[in-house]
Amino acid sequence: MRAIKRITTVFIKLMLLLAVLLGCSNLHPLSKGKTLDGYPVQDLRIVVSDPYSFMPGLVTVTLLPGTYNPVMEDEDGVYFQSPSKLILGGLFFGSSLYDGGLYFKNGISTNVYHYIIVRDGYANWKLPNDFKFRIERKP
Repeated sequence: MRAIKRITTVFIKLMLLLAVLLGCSNLHPLSKGKTLDGYPVQDLRIVVSDPYSFMPGLVTVTLLPGTYNPVMEDEDGVYFQSPSKLILGGLFFGSSLYDGGLYFKNGISTNVYHYIIVRDGYANWKLPNDFKFRIERKP
């Protein structure tokens, strides 16, 4: 059982490293011109009402409910930080907590990913179509 746990852990680390290498881009603070569905991202927040879990491969990622606020951008999209840690778990090992949140690619809310911050960067996967959230304008 210990060997299976070790193999699974190595596989997850390799998968995260691959995602980081393929997904790295130039992060920078939010600019005034960045929009999501035509609205300035500084004026928006994302609300997730219920916990949401999905399996990108052999791991389970759980996004917790709460308000996700915009924090960074890159050439392709905007990063909204989770109000709490994300949970990453696997079949043969326990759960771990990671910083992360939601990523909206190309300025449209239908192109939504999650991201997890790992030691040397971050990894992201496209969220399934059944992920539910709402976009609110800040007061």
